[in-house]
Amino acid sequence: GGAILAVLTSTLIEEAGCAFGDATEGAEQLRVSLAAMKENCKKATDMWRAIMSRCSGTFTGLPPEVLWAITEESKLCEIAEGELIVSEGDTGEVGDSLLLLDEGIAVVEKTVTDSTKTTSVVIGQLSPGAIIGDATLIGVGLPRAASVRATTDMKIITI
Repeated sequence: GGAILAVLTSTLIEEAGCAFGDATEGAEQLRVSLAAMKENCKKATDMWRAIMSRCSGTFTGLPPEVLWAITEESKLCEIAEGELIVSEGDTGEVGDSLLLLDEGIAVVEKTVTDSTKTTSVVIGQLSPGAIIGDATLIGVGLPRAASVRATTDMKIITI
């Protein structure tokens, strides 16, 4: 019994690939694959850092492999100033997403109706680290209770 372990770093693989020379198709395919791998690793690492820095209190007690699975399924979205992030009453896939504010500021708006008109009233402000849709964690399927609008350009993580 026993095991043989070989560790190949991306630098070593890249240097070996470059040794094939620019003229071979195999060397070019290796370089393209390595570039894609590096980009994917950077995206995953950035997402992991954002989730861990913003949600460490939310996901306490979860094993690292579960957090990594959450990271792999998460998406980073850019939201323009003034854009609605979620709308009051949203259900289905839009209503079931857990959103993490990574950068920027947003306001929470509630629709209020009186006898003559319907208006939107700002009832709160959200900053980086805020979570939208925490009720989705318990799977109750409730519609969104309020709308959230970006007041600056934002980055949000959809989990």
